[in-house]
Amino acid sequence: MTTPLRGSQVSLFQPNQISGCRLWFDAADPTTVVLSGANVTQWNDKSGNGFNAAAEAGNTTYSSNGIVFTGAQRLQTSLAAANNTQTMFSVMSFSSANYMDILGVKGTGNTGYQYILNAGTQTLTRFAGPSIATGVTLSQNVRSIYGATVNGGSASFLYSNGTQTGTNSSTPTVSGSGTVAIGGYTDTGTSVFEAFIGTINEILLYGVVLSTTQRQQVEGYLAWKWGLQGSLPSTHPYRNTPLYTIPPFPLVPRVAGLTNGAVFNPTQISGCQLWLDAADTSTITLSGGNLSAITDKSGTNKTLTVTNTVGYINRTAIVFTDSVGRLAVASMPSAPFDYIMVCTANSSSAGFRTMLRSANIPGTHQFLIQAGTNNVGMYDGTNVSLFGSITQSPNEMALFYGAMATNRTIQASKNGTVSLTAPSNAGNESVIAWIGSSSGGGQPFGQLQELLVYSGTLSFTQRQQLEGYLAWKWGLVNNLPNGHPFKTPPIAPFAYSIRRGGQNVWQPTQLSGCQLWLDAADTSVFNLSGSNVLQWNDKSGNSRNAVPRDNTKLPTRYLGFNQRFTVESSSDQSFGTPLLVNIASSNVQGPSGMSFFMAFKFISGTVLTQYESPRIISFEGSNRFDYGEINTAYTPGGYTNTVNSIVNLNINVAANNLEFRFQGSSLLSTTPSLVTSQFTTSIGIFGRGGASTNIPAQAQISEYIIYNQTLSLSQRQQVEGYLAWKWGLVGSLPANHPFKRWPPAP
Repeated sequence: MTTPLRGSQVSLFQPNQISGCRLWFDAADPTTVVLSGANVTQWNDKSGNGFNAAAEAGNTTYSSNGIVFTGAQRLQTSLAAANNTQTMFSVMSFSSANYMDILGVKGTGNTGYQYILNAGTQTLTRFAGPSIATGVTLSQNVRSIYGATVNGGSASFLYSNGTQTGTNSSTPTVSGSGTVAIGGYTDTGTSVFEAFIGTINEILLYGVVLSTTQRQQVEGYLAWKWGLQGSLPSTHPYRNTPLYTIPPFPLVPRVAGLTNGAVFNPTQISGCQLWLDAADTSTITLSGGNLSAITDKSGTNKTLTVTNTVGYINRTAIVFTDSVGRLAVASMPSAPFDYIMVCTANSSSAGFRTMLRSANIPGTHQFLIQAGTNNVGMYDGTNVSLFGSITQSPNEMALFYGAMATNRTIQASKNGTVSLTAPSNAGNESVIAWIGSSSGGGQPFGQLQELLVYSGTLSFTQRQQLEGYLAWKWGLVNNLPNGHPFKTPPIAPFAYSIRRGGQNVWQPTQLSGCQLWLDAADTSVFNLSGSNVLQWNDKSGNSRNAVPRDNTKLPTRYLGFNQRFTVESSSDQSFGTPLLVNIASSNVQGPSGMSFFMAFKFISGTVLTQYESPRIISFEGSNRFDYGEINTAYTPGGYTNTVNSIVNLNINVAANNLEFRFQGSSLLSTTPSLVTSQFTTSIGIFGRGGASTNIPAQAQISEYIIYNQTLSLSQRQQVEGYLAWKWGLVGSLPANHPFKRWPPAP
């Protein structure tokens, strides 16, 4: 069964897809944690075996996706501990140097294996016996993956974050009637010994020794889920790519603002004219529990008017409760256009139920359920034409696609079926104007989960991409037909897990030599007056903050660049609006060279940004940049700065080389006249710096990064990948770019 997913969540790899899973405790899933007040009374097993862990000693608590142990608690399962082949994984952090059990045993004698921390050192023991193997000493208060494979009578191994840390070639066997405990051990009763102090986020126990491939799959799952992918060894197969690769663009997801949560965006397919999403609460305005306004997410800013009563279920549905409650929308496209939606029929089939229709009465109903039946079709103002044998039962959630042709006929499909129905005549009124209303004595339709309307005709591939997006989002993937390209794997299998670990995002300051970092996505770095920028603070740690040269025309910060925050200068070219970075006596070009990055879009004017006194770099209009004190101009072929862009200029002094990269591809590599000075007085943004004539540009700048050293190709690609995933430009990277399919690991 596929769990319905809301918002940006998509399906994860499931550890119990690997056979032999005996225990799976996942604190990221709050439905598995049973509370009494603040105390955990039971942590339910997700393996499917029902070995739930009940509180038998002390009271643990639940916080930040973890079960918190303070040194006197034990959770007890009923799983027999005496299993001579095991593979164990635990994601945890600890806060004591005590001798502590992550997994222990309730029993006597040699009844099971215990996974222990001894003053932070990984230790594998047999219950009531000596140490079998030891690994590395882990750091307190640092989340990590503690792993082990145990083969009684043969070899056992310990692992930390995917790296082997310990082994024993002759492991003693176990026997007896003990059971597996979490957080300590006991002989009998409610006592607890070797009590754990810290937080346990996830535990997996297999009753078999996993193969290397299987073990690495689970490590990849846990690492990406808990933001630990950067801790995997460099040779690990899932360090830079999650368990499943992502299909090619445009199903490479964009990244939610200020996170590295991957979200496929339907507007990546051109022609989107309307996008209503009940899962996105930021688009919903309520009054007295009912819908009072909803925002179109398509980017076309369609105006929607709520008429009569329309309800809302949080993150789940827009609810049409009577035959006159509706959403009215203007300026919708005429034929040809396509719609695709997820909706749920109400419980009654007494009257006809309309979801999409024109404004006039009787008008055209582009999607309805026929009165007294479950048959789906349309109404041309006189007659109902059914969409073949397509039906929608009461209370059934389903995915529908409809294609309105130029001749105003509609063909449709349900739940991703390849073949469309025969054309149905839509009459003379093809334009969608009302959503959720019959306004003719019919019954309310029910619920709308999500609706997308595109002008023109979608290709078959685009249609299937949207079907995959909606099916995985709304839990309908099992309804897709076999052979559908997005039946398996999911569009972005690790998006939800990465969002959970979203604080662990690769940062430009992880590369040494970062001299300036301006980031329009980070609200905390701005001093604003309304939307006007009074100061844009440097995140490099060098406090090189950008301030206006004068206050006559201030740049503004707003939601623009690919629906992300950007800073834009004035369109009034009679005034300069540069931000000025005072950077005197700072080596923006170091002895080895420099590397400059910018995410931006040029609109008009002359100077976008310039290093002044001496002049080192100037980016200007007409697809031009300058380098050097003698003002050498370059206009690389293939460089177009009037689109949303990522550029990199890298100076390598030792090699006497200048390389210019655009959208992740090298467009120019040449021998420049190197700047002899390593210093510059100021940097102008949206114009020249210093006291020189301004000659400004109107542009949008979203991110601006300078290093005072030459960067290797792999380092530059890391920055490019970071910028592309952050600003929704992954589709512009070349197919062979190492971060085309996934962002850089932290």
